[in-house]
Amino acid sequence: MSQYLGINNASASKEAAALFINFFVTSPEAGAILQTNRGVPSSPVVREAIAEQATVTDAAVYRIYGAIADRMIPQGPNLPNDQEFVNELELLGQQVAFGQLSVEQGAEELQALIERLAVK
Repeated sequence: MSQYLGINNASASKEAAALFINFFVTSPEAGAILQTNRGVPSSPVVREAIAEQATVTDAAVYRIYGAIADRMIPQGPNLPNDQEFVNELELLGQQVAFGQLSVEQGAEELQALIERLAVK
């Protein structure tokens, strides 16, 4: 998914929120309404249920997901260094957008960031 859903730890309605998120993510009915507005459905059941209405591009993405499904592993709650990456990427994007860095310099900086965080 391109967007994550979460429940605040201090929520007074954690169980209801969990039921809503479960419906939102795993229900073919919700998938029929949302389609790929929030990204490719993570549930293979939902993808299969909405595949008939898929665009050509979405259908191709579904085929890719199907081809690699047996090689995927669950993602932990946070990727290592994820927030640092997001923060630095935003700054690089701004520097490129405002002409402080060329696209090529931004790409080099991004590659250096990835390499630095990969060994951290």
